[in-house]
Amino acid sequence: MADRRARSLRTRVAVAAGLGAVVLAVVVAAVLSALLTRREESALDRRLDAVTGAVAARVAAGADPADLLDPAAPLPGSALGGLVVTVRAADGTRTESVDGAAADLPARDGAAGGYRVRTAEVPGGTVTVGLPSGATDRAVARVRRSVVLGAALAVPAAAGLAWLLAGPALRPLRALRDRTAALGGRPGPAERAGLLAGPVLRSAETAEVAAALTGLLERVDAARADSERALAAARDFAAAAEHELRTPLTTLRTDIEVLAAHPDLPAAERAEVVRQLAATRERLEATLVALGRLAAGELTHAADPGGVELTDLVATAVAAAARAAPDGVAVTADLPAAEVRVPGSAASLRLATDNLLANALRHGGGRRVVAAVRVAGDRVLLTVDDDGSGVPADERVAVFDRFRRGRTARAPGSGLGLALVAQQASLHGGTASLSESPLGGTRAVLDLPVGPAGTPQTGSIRDA
Repeated sequence: MADRRARSLRTRVAVAAGLGAVVLAVVVAAVLSALLTRREESALDRRLDAVTGAVAARVAAGADPADLLDPAAPLPGSALGGLVVTVRAADGTRTESVDGAAADLPARDGAAGGYRVRTAEVPGGTVTVGLPSGATDRAVARVRRSVVLGAALAVPAAAGLAWLLAGPALRPLRALRDRTAALGGRPGPAERAGLLAGPVLRSAETAEVAAALTGLLERVDAARADSERALAAARDFAAAAEHELRTPLTTLRTDIEVLAAHPDLPAAERAEVVRQLAATRERLEATLVALGRLAAGELTHAADPGGVELTDLVATAVAAAARAAPDGVAVTADLPAAEVRVPGSAASLRLATDNLLANALRHGGGRRVVAAVRVAGDRVLLTVDDDGSGVPADERVAVFDRFRRGRTARAPGSGLGLALVAQQASLHGGTASLSESPLGGTRAVLDLPVGPAGTPQTGSIRDA
């Protein structure tokens, strides 16, 4: 079944105004009817009280109640139209009316048979005076008819007026609709800001909707940028893996083909081929581990809410590197006693620190490696110095690219360690660089912003 077309907001406003007029008319009619009825009944009761008082006064003056009904004696207030008097005495009940014959009135107060009645005690009996309530009922009915007629006229008038007024009131919403429909697939900052200009700001509601829509577009744009970065990282990872793994895989295939084609290969040559296979396998493993770390680093870890305490992190990393260092190589730390906090992820910063230490141990060729943390204003400097062969000045920037190795590198590697350090430095709002070390070799510097705890106090030095 086809969907029914939704009504416009303008139509809904007009219908709501018409219904509101109906409700208002009903309430007004009820209130006016109640007030008018009370007023008319009060006026009639006051007239009844006056007539009843006059009759009771004549009886109290010694008149016989029966004499009040004598045609020769005029009834009190006989000029009042529709007046009826019923006298009850020991010798019977008699009723007289200004307008002719009438039924006996009940001996009570209030409404009775189209009359408002009052009953008073008199010597020898009671007298009940009644006035017709038809005039009151007719007055109330006229008011009700007038209100109904007014409501019948007010409903279309209110709906039409609401229709006319809703047009200008909805102009900001139509402007927002048109601007939203005109947005491209990737609206820029100027287009998003255009949603909050002109007539849109004349209405608080449309301004709020426009602000919410602008925020949504910004979040969508940020999410798209994150997706594109992740896709680019995946493409780079695939290209890097294909580039770096092609050579060792070719070597593996060649060595395996040699062993398969020459089962009678001499033992010495076979041992050399097996050694090459083992070396190639180790290179493959190292490359895959480095590529995995680089890809994981691109995704980054969630930042720690309170920042990362860098001194303890570096001390732990130095202790682990010292245990794995070759014999005769000393790995120490020069750290402040106070806490030094930086924003970011502890896991990511530990990965960068481990790679700096591993790079100094593996490729420096020296006998000493020192990691230090220093605070310089609003920056924190994590340095790793060695006394090795150093990196030539013309290579100190290029070695941070993927698969770039310096000429003085002492050990085989994938060329991804420093690339990972540069990646993590960028993700943490910092930089990575190389320079000449006071120890004679290379100084690697990881420059990071001070964390949420503010600039710490530097003091005594502790060694790890």
